[in-house]
Amino acid sequence: MIRAIVVDDELPAIDRIKKLLKPYADIDIIGEFFDGLSALSAIEEKKPDIVFLDIDMPELNGVPLHNLTTTHRTVFLASPTRITDPKQL
Repeated sequence: MIRAIVVDDELPAIDRIKKLLKPYADIDIIGEFFDGLSALSAIEEKKPDIVFLDIDMPELNGVPLHNLTTTHRTVFLASPTRITDPKQL
């Protein structure tokens, strides 16, 4: 089982990642976080195998967060615009 954490400051983006990962029974989402600071402590505590990480977040964004935690693989998420309508996904 691959243990994953999803970090994005936009709920529609988190929902989209979960939807995309749902067909993969071997991926277990063990946490969802809306900011880098909350995710940092969870990543250190839960030690996921992979983190799906938004690059652009307030306070602690994706690249610095990744640099603070090196025990997992990271998939960076980027969107050219903010998602305001889930139909955009």
